Amino acid sequence: MATMSKIIYLAASDKRHSNRLLEEIHSRFDPDLRRFIRVRCKSEEELEDILQSLYLRLAGIEDLADRLSKSPDTVLSYLFTIIVNLHKDMKRKAISRHHDKHVEIDEQMVAASEVTPDNILDWRQRLRQAERVLKGQKKIHVKAFMLNRFQGLSYREIAGELDVSISSVEKYISLVLCALREELRR
Repeated sequence: MATMSKIIYLAASDKRHSNRLLEEIHSRFDPDLRRFIRVRCKSEEELEDILQSLYLRLAGIEDLADRLSKSPDTVLSYLFTIIVNLHKDMKRKAISRHHDKHVEIDEQMVAASEVTPDNILDWRQRLRQAERVLKGQKKIHVKAFMLNRFQGLSYREIAGELDVSISSVEKYISLVLCALREELRR
């Protein structure tokens, strides 16, 4: 079995060995990486997501062998640093996208949303409620909300289009969402 230093040297001198480098990193360090990630993660799914992101990131680093050849003894600490950064990025994204407020769809919910005359009537009533709320809001608030929710624009893009600050866009969308939630709870 070749040493890690030799594999790094081969990959640095000949790009055809870069896949071998990734395979070697996986075979040698995967158990240690899993233990390191498991301490930080809530679920096995999150662990697998971070590992996949790690290997994707490593595969995308053009000069990976060169970076590792500078200090082959610290390969594991280099990988741990990438993992810590990936985990931070995932947490940041989860917070900004409100993942804690997402609701999983289960079979009962799908069955409950079958198309029946009662459900159609209920959906139409909710739609009218939402339309009433939107008509009662300021036009700029509704436009910000629509651009975000239906056209997928970011707050920054909306701010540029409406010529307002990003914090104003956040406030506009928040006000519309609060009004919709309040009305639809009735």
